[in-house]
Amino acid sequence: MKKKERLITALDIGASKVCCLIANPPKQKDVINVLGYGIAHHDCLKKGVVTDIKGLSDAIADAVYEAEEISSKKVQSAFFNITGTHLKGVASHGEIVISDRDNEITRHDVGRVIANAKSIHMPYERDIIYTDRRDFVVDGEKGIKHPAGMFGIKLETDLYIVTAKMSVIDNLKKSIRQAGIGIEGSVISGIATSSSSVSDHEKSLGVILLDIGADLCEITMFLDGGLTFLKVLNFGGDRITKAIARGLNIPEGIAERLKLEHGNIEGKIKDEKIIVSVDSRKKSISKSALNEIILAEYKGLFNAIKRELDASAAGEYASSGIVVCGQPAIMDGSLELAESVLNFPVRIGHIMGLGSSPKPLLSHIYSTSVGILKVGVSLMEAKRSLLTMGPKNMAMAAVDYLHKLYNDYF
Repeated sequence: MKKKERLITALDIGASKVCCLIANPPKQKDVINVLGYGIAHHDCLKKGVVTDIKGLSDAIADAVYEAEEISSKKVQSAFFNITGTHLKGVASHGEIVISDRDNEITRHDVGRVIANAKSIHMPYERDIIYTDRRDFVVDGEKGIKHPAGMFGIKLETDLYIVTAKMSVIDNLKKSIRQAGIGIEGSVISGIATSSSSVSDHEKSLGVILLDIGADLCEITMFLDGGLTFLKVLNFGGDRITKAIARGLNIPEGIAERLKLEHGNIEGKIKDEKIIVSVDSRKKSISKSALNEIILAEYKGLFNAIKRELDASAAGEYASSGIVVCGQPAIMDGSLELAESVLNFPVRIGHIMGLGSSPKPLLSHIYSTSVGILKVGVSLMEAKRSLLTMGPKNMAMAAVDYLHKLYNDYF
């Protein structure tokens, strides 16, 4: 019998479009090879919240169908991204006293201290969707990776916890299932984008990722390889488009086209006239006036980000600077402006560690999709490892998994 081919599918569900990638999981440490891609535009998601399940489901189905046609593969299930202002990140501390008479720390104690750190107060409609653990502390000694088997009286750990409104995620899942696609798992957008665009070395030293979408800007901070800060701001590139439309008295569709084709904030430019058709009439647009509006909006965007970073003190440990992803990052002059406002070295995020693809994948469009693939592969491998550990280790892993379920729900 022919061995069934393993596939992995990513769905990047954004405010204006759905991106689908179909790939082969890498063998060992090899890069991911993309087999198919698809994009479908929609207007069914606002600030990460579904506003039209049927419309979003149709867009998902269209994007998947296009990727299937290119790859000649059939999608059964997919990983998808989660974003929105409903996401909340919080640092939490847990500590326990070792109760055994000989004070030897067991794996059960490790589970107890993690459960203690996860015991945070939150409204009934919210739940934990992600946790990132720092090192452990045993009797005041920091930097301990694996405390089980050590001796101590007090065990501590710190978590960074992300919670979400579960109704928002349930509506995303329903949209995907109505498109005929199963749910493989979910990934926070900023974590996915960082997996494709930020190096492990940068995450270790400390780095801030700005993922600027159509109507949201997701700020994530990484230090010592883990997530230490997350904040989603409720504005993005669409705010610039709306400002152009208001300032020049033109429809938003034309404003978006002018922004993409003529936008430039590098500095003084020669004033020229751009002729556009508005309601069957010709209208002359000043290129200088256009770029003044764009410059003001970019300054406002980066100043809002700076206020958030200053208020949280997240930037104090960003030794690797800032990585910016998304369409607004590719406008001429945006990086220089970001550096002057944010007072950090800034670079554009580019997709890393990707193998073959039917066509080159533009980073400002596909960075989150590729990141979903990368995170999805690691999650799939974690599941498969249970089957390749051998009977003894499999039994121990099963016990650990049952402990995890108990700690998560009781």
